Amino acid sequence: MESAYFNTPPANELDEQIAAGLLLLTGLTPDIKDPKNGVKIPPFRPTENYHFETKGPAVIIALSVCMVVLTIITFLRLGIRLFVHGIRFGADDWLIIPAYLLSMAYPALQIAMVKYGGAGKHFYDITYQEYYHYKYLAPSAATVFYVYVGIVKMSIALFNIRLTTLTTRLWKYVNWIFLAVCTAYTFVALFLNVFKCRPQYASFNLLRIAESGNVPKCLSVNSMNSILRLNLALDFTALAIPVIVLWKVQLSWKKKARIFGVLSIGLIACIASVMTLVSQFTLEKDPLWNYTTLLAWIMVELVVSLVAACAPTLAYLLPRSVFSTHDVSLSAVKSTGHNSAAGLGSRSSRNNHSLRSRARNVDDGDSLSEEEEQCILVRKDIRMKRHKKVRSDHSSGDGSQTGWRGDQGGEPSAVIYDGRQKEEETKAWVGTAI
Repeated sequence: MESAYFNTPPANELDEQIAAGLLLLTGLTPDIKDPKNGVKIPPFRPTENYHFETKGPAVIIALSVCMVVLTIITFLRLGIRLFVHGIRFGADDWLIIPAYLLSMAYPALQIAMVKYGGAGKHFYDITYQEYYHYKYLAPSAATVFYVYVGIVKMSIALFNIRLTTLTTRLWKYVNWIFLAVCTAYTFVALFLNVFKCRPQYASFNLLRIAESGNVPKCLSVNSMNSILRLNLALDFTALAIPVIVLWKVQLSWKKKARIFGVLSIGLIACIASVMTLVSQFTLEKDPLWNYTTLLAWIMVELVVSLVAACAPTLAYLLPRSVFSTHDVSLSAVKSTGHNSAAGLGSRSSRNNHSLRSRARNVDDGDSLSEEEEQCILVRKDIRMKRHKKVRSDHSSGDGSQTGWRGDQGGEPSAVIYDGRQKEEETKAWVGTAI
């Protein structure tokens, strides 16, 4: 069915219904403004030198590229978690899955808005029926976006909880509080976007507004922008927490600079969040043409926030020289004040100790501390057996730790002390190199 352009009288009954719904949404009843005369919204079509313009094709190409990037980043993260031995699949990884699905839904809705809703065109080149589709799809896209950023922040919070196990309990509690705030934000944003108008359908269905004949009540644009302001505050909080934690960890400046370089990706998302809020004001004039600026910043935030959430996992793909596990392992010991010997039987622990065995070749040139020298060094994978061992006389009576030694049939072996004192009966784990 052919539809008339805005600023002209409706071409048919459907156009008239759409015009009536739009006028009611702005508070204009039929006795104030007759929908048969159409809806006049500036800018008006130029009378001279007019030529048709659209940003639609460029928008579709850009959104398609973003979808490809999001897919590559997500599948790389999940692939590393699933198929790289010794890397655990955690709760933060599970949350990335719905986040990815939402990150696909948002640009898909935007493409539909370009194709069917006239997005990317001047208002005077949009028909009544195109605007009906745009108005129907736009609230759905906004809801998807807010839920997406909330889930990504929840994933980052869960990763930060893992990270803060290296530090004090205070930071662990801070991250749990941050996770709770992000969860609450997600549900509040979802609720406000779905029920921002009374009746609820008034936020997206112009035809039903026209059928009701009543002026709906909706939250103001400024009230809805408060969600963006809270999103901005959460973005900076999500960035600040790991920065503060890692700042207190005893790493060389070179290693800190490399890690902060990865975390700086999150700063781009924060900047994009600021620009998303600022770009709202560009919608006051010719909204469907100028909205592409807002869309660009939203997509930057959407892509970069997912990259920032996946960056710690994707760092596995970088050369080992870029991020030294040795320094991170030692920082865990120094920041907590004790050695985590309980996990020495796991593969990840053996790998950490293997890295410690190369500590004398650290590129920073730092000499080994006394604490480093006391670490158990394992150069190969070992098969663990528990035996009663004869105590060596390497401990003093002041309560220092006891060493163990024994003959393993001529095979090279490593003995891991279980932490008991000399006078206590004990057993030791004996590892034979394999």
